[in-house]
Amino acid sequence: MGQPHRAPTVAIHGTIANVWGEYEFLRAGKFTHCGVDSFNLVNAADGGKVAAVLDTEETTGCPTAH
Repeated sequence: MGQPHRAPTVAIHGTIANVWGEYEFLRAGKFTHCGVDSFNLVNAADGGKVAAVLDTEETTGCPTAH
């Protein structure tokens, strides 16, 4: 299985950050779906934390659907 990301975007402001990227999911080397992963991060006093994870799963309209 694999989930390669294409050129993720990173936005940082103070103690918060967002990482957003498109992906395509491959199982046994074959395309199954694509989507977007979004991770919201926060830098707290005790270290970095993942505040939220959002994602989509799409089977049509994928930029590189096989």
